[in-house]
Amino acid sequence: MALAFAERYPGLVAGLGLFHSSALSDNEEDTQRRARNRTFLEEHGVAAYAEEFLQPQLSPQHQESLANEVAQLQALATAVPLAVALGNLEAIGQRPDRRAVLEKATYPVLFIAGKDDRAGPPEKPTRKACGRITAPWSG
Repeated sequence: MALAFAERYPGLVAGLGLFHSSALSDNEEDTQRRARNRTFLEEHGVAAYAEEFLQPQLSPQHQESLANEVAQLQALATAVPLAVALGNLEAIGQRPDRRAVLEKATYPVLFIAGKDDRAGPPEKPTRKACGRITAPWSG
């Protein structure tokens, strides 16, 4: 959503942050994964999806230490109506390639991605394609 806003209203953007995100459109693997996720959501519901989906998003070394936080996120996620969850998957799957927005950006752009991040890993081509520098942080 932030990239779509920046594309439409570049003069209103003072800075942009992408958190576990990408300017790239889905590739074939992403499309297939979203189709599987959609089927899972339709068959099992939002609560089961949240339980199945959230834990693997964490780095394996932090899954146990962040168990309470994951439980809180799962509780929040279960309140999301099924139609909203399905709409979210659909919207993300239809997003266009917006690397050009980043290439033309005259404002600072922040990428936040963990080294084990599956959604927007540091090596994902978005950063390289737009000429941005990725400075790894470990802490």
